[in-house]
Formats: sequence, C-alpha cells, structure tokens
Amino acid sequence: MSVNNSLFRSLLLLFLLLMGVVNLTFYLLSTRLEQNRLEEFAWRIREAEEAYQSYLMLNLSKEEFLATLENLQLRYIPKLTTPSQLPAEPPHFQLGRVLIAGRYGLYFSQFSSVGVEDLKSYPSFWPFYLAIDLVLIGYFSWLYRKLLPLREIARQIRLLPRPEQIQISPTFQELEEIVEKLNSQARELEGLNSSRRFLLRTLFHELLTPIAKIKLTLPLLSSEKERERISRNLKRLEEVIEELKAVEFLLAQKSSFNFQPMEIEKVVRRGLQLALEELPVEGRGGRIVGDLNYISIGVKNLVDNAKKYGKKGKVKIGANWIEVWSEGPPLPKPLEEYLHPFNHAYEGEKGGLGLGLYIVSQVAEAHHAQFYYRREGEWNIFGLKFPSPDPGQ
Repeated sequence: MSVNNSLFRSLLLLFLLLMGVVNLTFYLLSTRLEQNRLEEFAWRIREAEEAYQSYLMLNLSKEEFLATLENLQLRYIPKLTTPSQLPAEPPHFQLGRVLIAGRYGLYFSQFSSVGVEDLKSYPSFWPFYLAIDLVLIGYFSWLYRKLLPLREIARQIRLLPRPEQIQISPTFQELEEIVEKLNSQARELEGLNSSRRFLLRTLFHELLTPIAKIKLTLPLLSSEKERERISRNLKRLEEVIEELKAVEFLLAQKSSFNFQPMEIEKVVRRGLQLALEELPVEGRGGRIVGDLNYISIGVKNLVDNAKKYGKKGKVKIGANWIEVWSEGPPLPKPLEEYLHPFNHAYEGEKGGLGLGLYIVSQVAEAHHAQFYYRREGEWNIFGLKFPSPDPGQ
C-alpha cells in the first residue's frame, strides 16, 4: 500500500487543514471584534468628553454628568488627564485623539482632557474556540476508529486467493457489508481450492499408477530400441508430473511463506544441493528476508535451466541479489515470453513443460523481488534481486 495514497494519511491531512481553517477564521473574527470593541470604546470616551465640557460650562450638573457616564458604562477618573498617567496595560492603541490602554481610555486636547475606566464586560470567545477544536478532535478520533477495519480489509485482500475470515468491531454499515462479502468469497475460494487440490492429487496418483505398471512390462519387450524409446518417454512423463506437482505445491503454499532474515550464501548452497550441482560461487552475499525453502527452489530451477540450455555455469552473488550464469545462445524472445506455464518455446525432451522459469517468477513475485535476464558476451544471466532488509534485521 502506497503511503502517499493512504486513506488515513489523506484523512489526517484533511483534518489538519480543517483545523487550520477553523482556527484562522476564529482568529480573524476575534481580531475584528477586538477592533470593533476599541472603536466603540473610543466613541464612548469622546461622548464622555463632550459631557465633560458641558459640565465645565455648567450646562450639566455633576449628577447629570455622572449619570451620562453611567449610561455610557464608564467611570470618570479625575486624576487621569495626561498620557503619562495612563496605566501601563498593554497593548496601547491610538484612535484619533483617544489613547487606550487595556480597559482605560484618555481623550486629551488643549482645552480639556477626560480619563475613564471601561465598566462594560465583553464575552471571551476562546472557550468557543476550544470547544469547537475539541469537537473536531473528538469527531476525527471517532471517524478514525470507525475506519480502522479498512486496514484489516486491505490486509486480507492482499492475502488473496487465500484470505482469512475477517472479524471487525461494529462500524459503518457499508464496511460491514464489504466484510461480509469478503468472508463469503473467502469461504467459496477455500472450497474451490480444496476441490482443486483433491482433483490434482487424484490426477497425479492416477497418472503415476499406469506409469509404474508400464515400467514393470518393459523387460518383456523383445526390442531394445523400443524399450529405450518407451523408457525415455516414461521418464519425460514423470518429469512433467513432478513439475506440475511442484507448481501446485508452490501456489498452494504461497500465502504461508515463513519470512526470515537469511544469508544469501546459505540460500545458494541449498539451491545447488536441490539441483545436485556443484557450480562455483563468486562474490560475497549479504542478507535478505524471505522463505529459505522457496527461494532455494527458485535458485534450483535457475541452475536446472542453466544446465539444460547452456554449457559450463557459475553463480554470482551480491548484497541482495543472486545471478546464475551459463554459456549458450541468447534468448530469442524477451524474458516475459518464457514466464508462462506450459511454454511451448521451452517444451522438449530435456525441458519438460517449460515450468522452471515460471516457478522462479512465482517465487520472485511472492518475495517482491525482481526477476531479470541479460546477455553479457557469451553468457546468459538470470538473476533475482530482493528488496534490501531493514537495518535492524
């Protein structure tokens, strides 16, 4: 699964973007509200200054002046008449002739100055910001938990054609329907696989039985030439059956590979033992992660292929790759043409059904390895390149 295209990664990025937009909106809104508050405060201070001038000109009594301030939700501070007397409450704002510091304001001029304290209370919007952020975080956590079964569904799909029965906690109805469908298909696939394995095993047994009987009758033939011809054909038929059994076993066990860190030298030695060959091994191998038995089968088939279709032969190894070299004519077609089972280009008395390279390709696919071919001088080179293991392994 690609990390960049992960649903959960996209969901997280969408959530962070939404959080950023919401908080930026609240910040701009709170900034605008604060500016409105300051402008409204400055207006009330100017109103207070006009009332103060009317009081000085005896147009208003002291009681009327104080009542006006009370209506404006202000408290008169007689000693506050110059900017230097303004309390040091940050931040300071200058709006025209009004100087504001926190909840204190001063309107000063060459004729009269009035200092006041704002008695009006303003609601704080930060609890709303915090509440909305908590709601968004809670919703994201709930949605994340509800979508977690998708990881298990994806894992089971990767196990096809041998998935397991999926067990998930209650989630969205659509996901539950998908899980039920996958479980139903898994049961059907397991039934089909069981029937196929039974059919193939029965077929192999039924094929080998008459072969054994024919072998028993070979000595009764009077013609030496006929005995050799029939014996050669029987041997070819036995090889074909063994190759088919190997493919069936490999495909049946692909989902149960035992992946472990291992040395490349060990894999090559095991493959050469299976092929009953002693080829020189050049280079120094590193460590890879995989199933020793099945990678060894892949190496064995590469060695068999080199023995059947080339001269000499050697094995080269590196940090995470294995190559089998053999002298011989180059492949007339691209490698992909030879990776199909029952390849007629490779059929022949010494080639069986041409399943060797197909088996190697299946081993490579199961281990996420690269199976490649190249030509170098008179040498045909078939190689397997495995993913580099984690440093901690």
